[in-house]
Amino acid sequence: MEKESDGDSTVKSNNSMPVAPSSSSSSSRKLKREIEQNNDELSWDMLDIIAKKLDIDNLFQFGAVSKSWRIFHKIYWKDFMASQAPLLVQTSFAMNSYSLYNIREQKIVLNYCYLERFRYAGYSNGNITMVDVTNNKLLLINPFTRRIKEISTLAIKGKFPFIGSNFLFASVKDSKEFIIMGIGNHYQSLHVYHSRNSSWVTYSSQDNSWMVVNCLVFRNIVYVITNKARIGVLNLNSSSLKFLRLKNTPKVNNFHIKLVNHDGELLMVDFESQQQVDVYKIDFSTRAYVKLETVGELAIFYGWTSCYALRKPVVWGYKNNFMYHLGGLHVGCEVYFEGKLFKSILATGLPPYAFISGISWVDWCFRHQHDEVDYSIVE
Repeated sequence: MEKESDGDSTVKSNNSMPVAPSSSSSSSRKLKREIEQNNDELSWDMLDIIAKKLDIDNLFQFGAVSKSWRIFHKIYWKDFMASQAPLLVQTSFAMNSYSLYNIREQKIVLNYCYLERFRYAGYSNGNITMVDVTNNKLLLINPFTRRIKEISTLAIKGKFPFIGSNFLFASVKDSKEFIIMGIGNHYQSLHVYHSRNSSWVTYSSQDNSWMVVNCLVFRNIVYVITNKARIGVLNLNSSSLKFLRLKNTPKVNNFHIKLVNHDGELLMVDFESQQQVDVYKIDFSTRAYVKLETVGELAIFYGWTSCYALRKPVVWGYKNNFMYHLGGLHVGCEVYFEGKLFKSILATGLPPYAFISGISWVDWCFRHQHDEVDYSIVE
């Protein structure tokens, strides 16, 4: 079963002022021409002025005014989201709440939301996943558009424990469909939900020879990685998982490995808290792991369920060649440089309930991220 609603009473945000995208972008110029061709009652410049003055809640309603306002809003919103600093997801100790926090400005961007029966289980592609620990279902919540999807997990044997399970979301190319990838049951299997037929497909090891610890979408294909750094490719049209034969695969047994998709490259981050951080590039031309001595202009953002890379992060107050790690058990961020712990950033300015309820920082939130899978690609 899948249910979609507006969810206005569940997802709320505060009145933070958005930063307008540059009107000189190519998409903005295209939008300006289209609005002028429609002879809208308000000019491009006037719509731009209005949008700059709106908070996030009111900006949701901006596109409902007229057709041309809706066209303006569609591109404005995309540029606006891409122009925003990374946020982080914070939850309570019981993980039955979430809010979004700007670590550089030390303020909450989207207010505290509490769901009694549900537990936080991941953030990806603009969606927060919450697990109902008693009724075999997921809530897929987009806190920015306030849309909620309810997904049944009855078809999966056993229940997803909220500790040790995480979910990632991706849309399907050229359609309104989507998939959800869920890692659970002590990482022995990967469960993939297909909205096109409301079904779950399970990928698992028959002989317990591998454990999936992370997955992502790269070049419209789902890749997974095991605790021993074996990388596999999912066939979304069946229940098969093909492992790649890669040279120089690191000899590890680590449940903290993450895959990273950045600028057409697939990276792997091998992390052990306060011990060592190693970053590798997967070279598809030579079919080999290549260890990177430095990540150069990149900053790595490591969270509980996923990992991101950002080029030239100085604009947001972050530094090149650093890794920003969220431990998930406290309100703090560990900063690593050249593979070693450099310092810790602690929270300030949080409301009193944050400490009473045991708020923790668990995941990074990149608001403009949008991954698409393609069923027609089979490797």
